[in-house]
Amino acid sequence: HIEWLADSGITSGYANGRFGPSDAVTRGQMAAFLYKGSTALHGDDDTMYKVGKDIFPGTYVAQQLTPDAIHAYCEISRYADDDGAPGERLFVYGRPGQTIVTIQPTDGYFTYDGCTGWVPLRPSSPNASTFGPGTHAVGYHMRPGTYRAPGGPGCEYRHWDDAIEHSTEFGWTTGGGYLQLELPRGRFVWSVSCGTFTRVGDVVS
Repeated sequence: HIEWLADSGITSGYANGRFGPSDAVTRGQMAAFLYKGSTALHGDDDTMYKVGKDIFPGTYVAQQLTPDAIHAYCEISRYADDDGAPGERLFVYGRPGQTIVTIQPTDGYFTYDGCTGWVPLRPSSPNASTFGPGTHAVGYHMRPGTYRAPGGPGCEYRHWDDAIEHSTEFGWTTGGGYLQLELPRGRFVWSVSCGTFTRVGDVVS
């Protein structure tokens, strides 16, 4: 069990190379164990990760590494496998804020840049009635419903039905004035410079 913890990068032990299995742990140390244990990939070095070995198929969430940087964003790429090496780039995606991606069982390699570690998508605030910039999953990060945001100049948004290809998008605008979106369970939504979305009712359609 200790060797697995070390090989997985969840713990490096003490500086003397020992683990101290009977020692007490602080809350900070336990938080580090939980974070490292739930994070599929760490770091931000633009490394090619082998799907099925370094990261397993599934849907993951990461944060933008430098949220205050101008023109910075979290970029991800999925590649085919070409006889054990990265082949055709199947998909590339990059937007500011929180990012969600689904890695397919048929993918060969995965790489990212400008993102924090990747955590499996889990319900973190399924009953929330507000959400801000970045990408969010309805039913995981907020309740399904009709949401309204102040909008204004520079407001951009998109929403779609899956986290695999980001290809079935339902809207985009940079117009002024408030905007209203119907977000049923299973929908994904991204926005920037639109303000906070607040739930104003159930899904109508």
